[in-house]
Amino acid sequence: AHAQVAIHQGEKAMLAGEAGAGKSVLVRAIAGLWPWGAGRILAPAGRTLCFMPATPFLPAGPLRETLTYPSPPDGLMDVHLRKALHECGLERFADKLDEASRWDQTLSASERQRLAFARLLVQKPDIVVLEDALSVFEGATQDELFATLVAANPAATIIVVGGRASLSFNFDRTLFLQLNGEGSVLVETPATERPALAIVGA
Repeated sequence: AHAQVAIHQGEKAMLAGEAGAGKSVLVRAIAGLWPWGAGRILAPAGRTLCFMPATPFLPAGPLRETLTYPSPPDGLMDVHLRKALHECGLERFADKLDEASRWDQTLSASERQRLAFARLLVQKPDIVVLEDALSVFEGATQDELFATLVAANPAATIIVVGGRASLSFNFDRTLFLQLNGEGSVLVETPATERPALAIVGA
């Protein structure tokens, strides 16, 4: 499909769509994980992007290194790491920053996802793409974690894919992928200025 969309710095956007319309493919292309197809996805130089799927990757090792992965924990004060854990409901781990473990095996599904959210609070990326990253939680917890993410990094551009209707955040924009006879069409609400991420169809 031929589409051109500009998502702007600081915007919070919801990407919804029909089953089979290509939401996952588009998200993986934004994250740089889908090299096939035609078109361009552009972001200003120097912007950091974090892609968070429904099952986040948590490397084995000390908890502090998991919180800062893939960057080393150099220069980050323990007080900031503990604060992120507290804000994401993992206060019982606040005194275990030097504890090494297979976190992907020792934590529950909800704890793994909370740890991934704490990582976003620590790293503060410019662009965040959440693909079904809230589905493990109930509606109230979805709202709480998303609000925590926005409050900790209000200037971030956040794209939520596969969000449930229970997420009550008032998004700046809703993008909708719908199937047509030639593929998928991207329908959007009006935009403002200051593009942070541009998607250009072939």
